[in-house]
Amino acid sequence: MNNYKYFLILLSFVLLAACDSRHEHNDHDSHDDHGHADHADEHDDHAEEADEHDSHDAHDEHAHDDHDEHSRDEHDSDDDHGHGEEETEGHTEISSELIDAFGIETEVAGPASIREYIRVYGTVIADPERKSHVMSRFDGEIKSVRVSIGDQVQKGQTLAVVESNDSLRDFNVTAPIDGMVVQRHANAGEQTGDQLLFTIVDSSSVWAELAVFPRDMAKVNAGQRVIIRKTQGNVEREGYIALLNTVAESNQSVMARVQLENTDSALVPGMYLEGEIEIAVVDVPLAVKRSALQVFEGSSVVYTRNGNEFETRHVSLGREDDNWAEVLGGLEPGTSYVTTNSYVIKADIEKSGASHQH
Repeated sequence: MNNYKYFLILLSFVLLAACDSRHEHNDHDSHDDHGHADHADEHDDHAEEADEHDSHDAHDEHAHDDHDEHSRDEHDSDDDHGHGEEETEGHTEISSELIDAFGIETEVAGPASIREYIRVYGTVIADPERKSHVMSRFDGEIKSVRVSIGDQVQKGQTLAVVESNDSLRDFNVTAPIDGMVVQRHANAGEQTGDQLLFTIVDSSSVWAELAVFPRDMAKVNAGQRVIIRKTQGNVEREGYIALLNTVAESNQSVMARVQLENTDSALVPGMYLEGEIEIAVVDVPLAVKRSALQVFEGSSVVYTRNGNEFETRHVSLGREDDNWAEVLGGLEPGTSYVTTNSYVIKADIEKSGASHQH
């Protein structure tokens, strides 16, 4: 049967070739056309039988193909439906055990107070009211020195022993305040004269000198709250502007002085600082913590939570400070959103999206 079909196909090619030949050589082809026509007539009955058989085969093959295509469509549809239920772009589901393990925490979106501030820079200086310059009451010879630079001393503690030139009696030079010895100009055998022997600084309280430049001077006043941090490290202090100098520095800035608690001695004179002078506090109806924000598909998002399901929400933001970001759109008040370790949710959603696309 296959040989017969092959013969018919070959015959068709021969007939087509003959037709092309007639168009190229009209006179000679006319005779050839009759020959081929007679030859084709001899096989008409066979061709009709083959066509009927081929038509039957084609019908069977078409039905079979339709059945296969229909089966594949149903299978693909079932697969698509299954994937749609398991993972959707911008969504993910995480078990309670993993939520606890990753330390994922949530809060409810609502109103907040956002600070407006000016960022400034400066240094730590010793509080001039907590610095003491120690001298001898009487001229005499220094017999011994009891302290060195860097020693912490208590008020009344002996710093040196001096023999008076007048009475030839020994007397003690003592510390007038608690603090650290930062300067020493006394050694045994020297005469005290009227020279400075020691400088003691009480560093339990220090000053921050912060440079305020002309563009910001109109917004800064004494009494304003200031958050101050070391430029390197995690030390943070809170204070208030005690005074603004009336004389500008060489760079045209004006120094704002802030008194800071320093009982842990974390702030050392000469250390660089950065500060935020709070110039206003604005209450907004809806805000989220900045720790909740992630960038997804080129815009700011938060991840809302409903049970074990998490969803991406693109949000429009307004004013911000170090802790809060005002939400102008994309989130409703009262929505539970991820505040801690939101990057875990982002990573899981991106992984699910990549797997789905692949």
